[in-house]
Amino acid sequence: MIGAFSIIAAVTMIQWGRLIVKRRSAKVSAGLRWIAYTQVPYLGLGLSHLMIMMTIFFVLLIYLLTAEQYYRPPKWSPLGLRSGYICLGLYPFVFSFGSRINPFVWITRIPHERWMTYHQYGARAILFFATLHAFMLIHSKVKALGWDGMADQWAEKGVASQFFGGDGVLVNGTAALATMTWIVFSSFAKFRNKSYEFFVIQHVTSVLFLLICLIAHLKVDVEVGQRYMWASLAVWAFSVSVRVILNIISSIGLGRFHGRAKLVEMHGGVTRVQVKTKEKWHTGQHVYLRLPTLNPFQSHPFTIASTFHEDATTLNLLIKTRSGLTRKLASHASKNPDKAVPVILEGPYGGLEERLERFDDILLIAGGVGGTFTWPIAEYLTAKNLPFRMVWCVRTLESLEWFADSRIDRNNLIVHVSTPSSSLQSSETSSLDNEKDSASPDATPAIGDEEKQIASLDSQKQRRFAVGQQVEEFAYRAAPGSKIAVLVCGPTSMVEHVAEASAGIQKKILMGKTELGELWLHRETFGW
Repeated sequence: MIGAFSIIAAVTMIQWGRLIVKRRSAKVSAGLRWIAYTQVPYLGLGLSHLMIMMTIFFVLLIYLLTAEQYYRPPKWSPLGLRSGYICLGLYPFVFSFGSRINPFVWITRIPHERWMTYHQYGARAILFFATLHAFMLIHSKVKALGWDGMADQWAEKGVASQFFGGDGVLVNGTAALATMTWIVFSSFAKFRNKSYEFFVIQHVTSVLFLLICLIAHLKVDVEVGQRYMWASLAVWAFSVSVRVILNIISSIGLGRFHGRAKLVEMHGGVTRVQVKTKEKWHTGQHVYLRLPTLNPFQSHPFTIASTFHEDATTLNLLIKTRSGLTRKLASHASKNPDKAVPVILEGPYGGLEERLERFDDILLIAGGVGGTFTWPIAEYLTAKNLPFRMVWCVRTLESLEWFADSRIDRNNLIVHVSTPSSSLQSSETSSLDNEKDSASPDATPAIGDEEKQIASLDSQKQRRFAVGQQVEEFAYRAAPGSKIAVLVCGPTSMVEHVAEASAGIQKKILMGKTELGELWLHRETFGW
């Protein structure tokens, strides 16, 4: 009941916020965005996310420490019981937040990837309360019976052969806590990035085992608590079932995208995936790619690297070679350049929450393959004749080949080369020549200027590009009262620097220290 009312209240606030967003003052918007864009050191979180999660956590903690548990078995810790009940209530929400087919996405119109933060930290909250549940119950038993009595309890209730019976409650409880601990710590970004394929397999397997342990654990004393586990499983099964149905429809050619794709090997360890399409997509969206012949049981998210227009028949993905699926993809493209492969695309998901047409100027910032997000937007802005400036940080100039056929206005492009390359001089000439050949004369009036910009940045190739300073200078040059947008896609450090600079500008707007009318920030971090 509390959870239901909380959802209704949250949705109501979100909907009312959308209704009044056009009427609120620039300072109110700046204040809210300053909170949203400010980064918390060492946590990789925005201040707004932290405030929301800490509020929920302390509300639960206050309830845990103040509510009276009048009805409980003798020699049981009230604190241990309540913390266990809190865990049960959190599970369905955490499962929902982690699902692509997410009811909260339909209700709030907030993309599923933004709910992943609450999925991750919700799981950590469950681990906290589950650990408290275990240790408080152990403490109450030791206090009442002593360590010898606790040993007798373990001998009585810790029978492994009775895992699903009344004498296995300590075994399945311990197994559940150990599994939850593994799930949380194995979900940290450093672990995920080492091998996404292994992470997915072990994550799904661990979650299934956790549900089995919890259902067995609750069967003895809190049988009604099993309903929370079945609800969690139902949410997950619904998401998986819908995705399987959509994948089947796509695989037989009845979905949005045709079932085969052409693979093209490119410089810089990148593979282009070209998929024939019958449906439209929006700039800034991403899809989940599944390759039945190379890795049939997993799908990976990739940003759509092409702009949709009325005559578009092909959707492009640019995939950086790492390990697992991406390495198999690159190998297939190298060995079978003319052979199409069957693919299944799920989506598209995500996209921009604001219409770019309402801004007076736009700054695009990308790092490496983050260009797959900004280049299509630049093409869209060029087609709409909207002002923009794009900064792209790459390791070598060979990366320009990825977008050699792009028709963006190169007067607005800055390319920063961050690392030395033995083929730098030759690649500089060939890449720019390729651009001259592939782009129309109208789209390439500034190739000479672009070459000068690249040459000037080449001398700084050992330094980290000051993306935050780019944001500040862009805002400083903006006309008084103008509205600007900043869109960034790159490694976490780059996105954090841009967010911090944007937060600083929001603070200036709030305090009246700048004449800028508005700054809106959109962030994308590549990775799993």
